[in-house]
Amino acid sequence: DETQQSFFESLYHALDADANEITDGIFLGAAKAASDKAAMKKRKISHVLIAHPTMPEKHPQTFKYGRAPLVDIPSFNLLEQIPDALAFLRE
Repeated sequence: DETQQSFFESLYHALDADANEITDGIFLGAAKAASDKAAMKKRKISHVLIAHPTMPEKHPQTFKYGRAPLVDIPSFNLLEQIPDALAFLRE
């Protein structure tokens, strides 16, 4: 059922979605948006936080990468990942 999809499933299936600026200088997007090197450079993006345990870094020569190894299961403690993710975003 489409209404039962998790946030990450929805994000994954929106592969053609562009990155959206959610606050000054912070963008949120799907995997395809993180693969579009030209669009990322145009937006002056320098850091990419991957919210997945194994998704590869697409352009490590160009952007600095961090990882929040989030797992889409009910028992996963998202709060444990926040301090490291925020520290990376502050760089």
